[in-house]
Amino acid sequence: MRFSKRAVRTAIMTTIVLALFLAVGAGVGIVKLFPAAWTWVQNVLGGANIDAARRAVADVGAQLLDDRLVGLSRTSEGAAALAALAGNAELAQLLKWTTAIPGLGSLVQSGAYQQAIEEAVRQNVPNISEIRLDQVVSPETRTLLAEVQQVMANNPQAAEAASVVNANVLNLLKSDAFARLRQIPEFSRLLTDRVPAGGAE
Repeated sequence: MRFSKRAVRTAIMTTIVLALFLAVGAGVGIVKLFPAAWTWVQNVLGGANIDAARRAVADVGAQLLDDRLVGLSRTSEGAAALAALAGNAELAQLLKWTTAIPGLGSLVQSGAYQQAIEEAVRQNVPNISEIRLDQVVSPETRTLLAEVQQVMANNPQAAEAASVVNANVLNLLKSDAFARLRQIPEFSRLLTDRVPAGGAE
């Protein structure tokens, strides 16, 4: 059976149009499906981070015999904030310090501890206790730094590691993730009402 040139041309054009429609349809489908797929991937990874963070913080809470810390790891808001800090060794260390050093938790919550580390960096001294208050211009900042130094001086053995300038701890304190964590009332109360334990590691 012979086909006319017109029939062949029509068949070719139809095939091309169908191919274009299929390509466009597939493209639109991919564009529509990609956000859903990406959200699913993020949810899976986020869930893994939340679980890892919960475990890490719950472990620290168990080591410190602090049920409030274990409880925070179980709340949805706390777990979401902790997810961004999953596996952060400095967070665990900071929490141990706030338990071992009375008054440090309040200074962490208020930002005074962070200011003290930043001032030590500015003055190029290795330890918060070595900050020269006479080189601090602002009277308010001077008062805050004197308070941090006093807390460290009252607990010299426990505060030995906490008073050393540590870039990783400073990065944690300056991070958006830690700022979000500090806004959670349960975490704020946990920081400002710590029960002293055996000592910092």
